[in-house]
Amino acid sequence: LSESPLAQLVVTAAGRDDLRSALIGLPVAGVTGSLDDRFLDAESGLGAGLVRAKTGTLDTASALVGYTPTADGGMAVFALVGNGVGAEVRPYLDQLAASLSGCACAQ
Repeated sequence: LSESPLAQLVVTAAGRDDLRSALIGLPVAGVTGSLDDRFLDAESGLGAGLVRAKTGTLDTASALVGYTPTADGGMAVFALVGNGVGAEVRPYLDQLAASLSGCACAQ
């Protein structure tokens, strides 16, 4: 897989003291901000309280970019973007991000 520039932005911010606070301020799935009413169903609920991400939606695109701790103590950074779709793709983006929080995928 090639690394997304959006995901690389999250990795870069995590490694810099002057940018790390921006990550801490990201909305928390099922709890705060633009994610307060998401990650509340059976398919994505595993990510509630764990996934932190920035949302983005246009008429024909929807995105979720952020990070989540994984089940094995690692950290997963993600950039999920659906082009040619609208807000109806949000539940699927949430499910993908939530699956990363349940992943035992630390390297």
